[in-house]
Amino acid sequence: MTDLYSRPAGATAAEGKHAKSPRESILSFENVSQVYGGSGGTAEFVALDNVSFEVPAGQFIAIVGASGCGKTTLLNMAAGLAQPTGGKVFLSGSTPKSPNFDLGYMFARDSLLPWRTARKNVSLPLEARNVPAAQRKERADEMLAMVGLAGKEKQFPSQLSQGMRQRVAIARTMASDPTMLLMDEPFAALDARTRLHMQGEFLRIWENDLDENGDTKRTVFLVTHDLQEATVLADRVIVMLPSPGRIATDLLIELPRPRAHLIDEIIFTERFRELQHELFTQLEGAVGRSETPTG
Repeated sequence: MTDLYSRPAGATAAEGKHAKSPRESILSFENVSQVYGGSGGTAEFVALDNVSFEVPAGQFIAIVGASGCGKTTLLNMAAGLAQPTGGKVFLSGSTPKSPNFDLGYMFARDSLLPWRTARKNVSLPLEARNVPAAQRKERADEMLAMVGLAGKEKQFPSQLSQGMRQRVAIARTMASDPTMLLMDEPFAALDARTRLHMQGEFLRIWENDLDENGDTKRTVFLVTHDLQEATVLADRVIVMLPSPGRIATDLLIELPRPRAHLIDEIIFTERFRELQHELFTQLEGAVGRSETPTG
């Protein structure tokens, strides 16, 4: 383990390989731009400017950057909820469309329906796919057990703690067995202790959910403002430059996997500090380069 921690900083996604062997890209952005306004007297705002990157199947990628750098816009494009004004987006070789039941989308707030029990909330995406009631119940209970909420199936959101509600949201996101998980600040609303616990829980679920080849089964696209969260969870971190939104750096996170049970240890290692420093330097540089001189 020590040799993995002590690798030199600076490896980029282009220089390294993900996981056991290269896998085909499931998501790609090709020279993507997004411009808002600019007509009818409104000022033009360039949310994204010529952004290109690919995400291999099974990779955990995190996008970090200041507000206005286009992070959530990229996420919405992957979900088919937004279309670029320039360039192309491909998901499994096709233009993303909504709704897409092969995607799971998780937000900062749990967004649970207060009038539905935990089981009924988790069943929601299965209802949308017309899964029979008995199968919905079985799958929902399976997912709730997976996130440590066995016995809480009949409780309503108001009867659950914030951390428990977020676990229900994770179970709901994964209930329909999506190929890709889109996550927009999923742990931001939690206190520091609960957030660290939920990061570990989610990582445990993801790292242990393997296909027949022993590779991670689901691709994760995480948007976050938290450099530590991005580094400890992801295989790869992209730092975005704001105004206009573009890529500042694309860094491969060379930390051991599985790491869910090692989070408390990893965040105090020298290698982790090196990665944090490199990303922080890029993020601060991005902020500095985006500033316009006055006077």
